[in-house]
Amino acid sequence: MRKTLLATLASLGLAAAAPFAMASTIEIQVNNTMSEGGSESAAVERFAEYLEEQAPGRFNVRPFLAGSLGGENAVLELLNLGQTRMALT
Repeated sequence: MRKTLLATLASLGLAAAAPFAMASTIEIQVNNTMSEGGSESAAVERFAEYLEEQAPGRFNVRPFLAGSLGGENAVLELLNLGQTRMALT
């Protein structure tokens, strides 16, 4: 399951970054509404490491863990408004 989650995160991150391919550094905010320290948090960390391995300095992954931006409804609204790129809820 962890590999599937990581693959999904990588695919979503690259898809979210596609419109900004010409920008110097692409910031990807990843919101996680689940408790910190679980496999989701580890997947977000590994996602950031993977992007750095594949494209050094190209991406800046900013994790917001443990619902720091609000619950599921708030995070989904941020996605709908285009104010965040990715979410694990």
